[in-house]
Amino acid sequence: MNDDFGTVLKKLRKNKNLTAKDVSFKLQNMGYTISAKTLSGYETGIRMPNADTFMALCQIYDCKNILETFSFVKADYSVPTDDEWNMIEKYRSLDDFGKDTVNIIIERELNRTENINEIKSSSAKLECNNVYDEAPDTPEELERLYPPIDINKFNSRTG
Repeated sequence: MNDDFGTVLKKLRKNKNLTAKDVSFKLQNMGYTISAKTLSGYETGIRMPNADTFMALCQIYDCKNILETFSFVKADYSVPTDDEWNMIEKYRSLDDFGKDTVNIIIERELNRTENINEIKSSSAKLECNNVYDEAPDTPEELERLYPPIDINKFNSRTG
């Protein structure tokens, strides 16, 4: 059973271990004059916040995936999960060299995955067993299948 809008707001507040007074105070610091009683009205469904107040509440509650949290319909596009948002935040804190390194690894992994999928597809058509479903048995086999990246060739980018 899906929770209604107010119940979701209350769960988000409780998950952050905040009282209605705490949230009211945080909202006031953000420029919104909302009493604890008004917030209670939101949570019981008696009142509805305007869009700005709603977005401020989502910010206080660290609710990044608003569509997934408040909607009960399946979206036809992908919205990042909380883990993906955390990765994005980490990526944004990297310097240019770090971002270049991550981009190189992502491209390498995408190519590796595409190659494995092509091999699996070909193997399925030939009705053969696919040896790529198993992990390499030795470090040498791992290095042969996935050669290490020579990170030193990118040091010239650090300036």
